[in-house]
Formats: sequence, structure tokens, C-alpha cells
Amino acid sequence: MDEDFDMIGFGMETLVGFLKKSYPMKDGNCFSAITKKIVGKGNKEEVLNTLGKHSIRIVNFYSENLRELIRRGIVSFPIQCKKLNNEVGIILDKRIPKEWYRNEYCPVCCPTHLIADLCKK
Repeated sequence: MDEDFDMIGFGMETLVGFLKKSYPMKDGNCFSAITKKIVGKGNKEEVLNTLGKHSIRIVNFYSENLRELIRRGIVSFPIQCKKLNNEVGIILDKRIPKEWYRNEYCPVCCPTHLIADLCKK
């Protein structure tokens, strides 16, 4: 699929407690992205409800790290992302230093068949 999209806000998040607060964190919570999509005639923009069927789970970043980057003023919305399929995406924003990304895709949030397909590329 590899369709680009802009994240304009945080959607759902896991709520696991992490006590370590040095950044970038090596563990953290998963989250989904709120985005806009062009729909219908006239190129009307519609904000997709991340709680609905258009939820896009981000599988290569922790919410704590992204929130910290926003707090520090390193990035701001919109955040550049890419869809891997209709439900899963990754952040690929050139403003974010490499060490802030996860080392691997989340094995819980990313479907195993998608990880296998990505390994073949």
C-alpha cells in the first residue's frame, strides 16, 4: 500500500506505566493516529475518527517519545507517516532523529503476516 498521510493528533493509546523517564525511551505505549482523508466530490477533507474503522495504528514509535519531541519543539503536527495497510502505519518524519524510533515494529500491534511480508522486502 505505502500511502503517505499526515498525523494531526493522537488517537487511542495503551496505558502501561513506565517509570523510566530518560529520553528517548526504549519502552513505551503504543498509539493510533488521527488523520485527514480526502473524501467524496469536491475534495472535501474529513477528520477520521481514530476510534472508528479508519484507525491507523502506529507500530514504529512510542507515544511518550513523540510527546516529548513535541514538547521540546523538535516536531509539531502534522507528523509525516506512511500506511503499511488500511489499519497500520509508521512514522517517517525527516525532522525526527533516528535514535527516537523503535528498533522494531511492535509485535502486538503489527500483524504477524505484515511483519513477514516486510522481512521479505
